[in-house]
Amino acid sequence: MTLSRATTLLDKKEALLLTTDFHHLYGYYLLSIYMPTLLLVVVSYLSFFFEKDNFSDRMMVSLTALLVLSTFLSTASSNMARVSYFTFIDIWLAFCITFVFLICLCHTTILFFGRPTPSPHKVVIGMRVSPMTRPFSSLAESNHHLAKTDLVCRVTLFLFLTVFIILYFTFGVFIRNFH
Repeated sequence: MTLSRATTLLDKKEALLLTTDFHHLYGYYLLSIYMPTLLLVVVSYLSFFFEKDNFSDRMMVSLTALLVLSTFLSTASSNMARVSYFTFIDIWLAFCITFVFLICLCHTTILFFGRPTPSPHKVVIGMRVSPMTRPFSSLAESNHHLAKTDLVCRVTLFLFLTVFIILYFTFGVFIRNFH
């Protein structure tokens, strides 16, 4: 807050000018929304480093993070002023939920390529035998394709997360300094 003397333009009278600057306190939002949601996204991403055939644990971590993020979204929406436009926190939370959903889709894709598919039934001396084979010519080829899919998901999502965070916070600082 500053107090200064000023002269009016119309009638050349002196007056006191009181200037007040209002700023948001960003520390609360950093500690209560951004850090926990970023940690949830990172924990969900780290599920890629579980065993490739451990689908249930991978999905359990990712779906739990997705549920907690949706709770963050509803809590943040109810605690902030209602406006007719998207706020930066809305964009951040929507990204986090979308990102964790993409992780769930990647885990499902990895399961699809790693799961054996049934072959046609063979009849052997009056018995039905249904051996399970993979859609690839060999188990080694299947494991190679599974590892390749897992690596593509890891790298793609890591780059997507990194680029978004850099652009999000760069744009946020630019807008803040512009106003």
